[in-house]
Amino acid sequence: ICDVPQVDPEGGSFTDRVSVAISAESDAKVYYTTDGSAPGKDSMLYTEPIELPEGSTRLRAIAINDKGIESDMVDFTYSVLYPVPETPKIAPSSGTFTTGMDTSIQVVVPDGCKVYYAFDQKPTEKTGTLYKGPVDMPVGEHTFYAIAGNDYGKSSYAASETYVNKESQNITDDSENSVEQ
Repeated sequence: ICDVPQVDPEGGSFTDRVSVAISAESDAKVYYTTDGSAPGKDSMLYTEPIELPEGSTRLRAIAINDKGIESDMVDFTYSVLYPVPETPKIAPSSGTFTTGMDTSIQVVVPDGCKVYYAFDQKPTEKTGTLYKGPVDMPVGEHTFYAIAGNDYGKSSYAASETYVNKESQNITDDSENSVEQ
């Protein structure tokens, strides 16, 4: 007799990375598949924890001891779905500003994420600029976009605010500045 391999964790739904460890009695080797097919001596030999990809994975494994006796098969299904980050919050809200006002744009970065931004186009992690702190509002009318990306490669919906930043003008009246002679 060969005991069935022990699997940890034993299947289920996950929202974080999953690493599956398999153990067997000391003289047994473990063979496994992750495509749902029945494992055998020609299948993958277990040597280290198995990192599961996002999606559904059916893991099947057997142990074969040094006498060539096969264990019963273990069969577990894993569902891994990584979370989508929250949409970042942008301040100030859309509006009209002048250069004499505080014209810095700030973004609230969701926990565990990085934020990428761009003006007048939706950014990606490749095309956007990494947000590291307040961003100066350019003169003119522009839409500021920001997305959050997490370590799982997921991106949020784009947040946006539209700003009209007018240059302040100092208007002087020549009649007030003239000196009577």
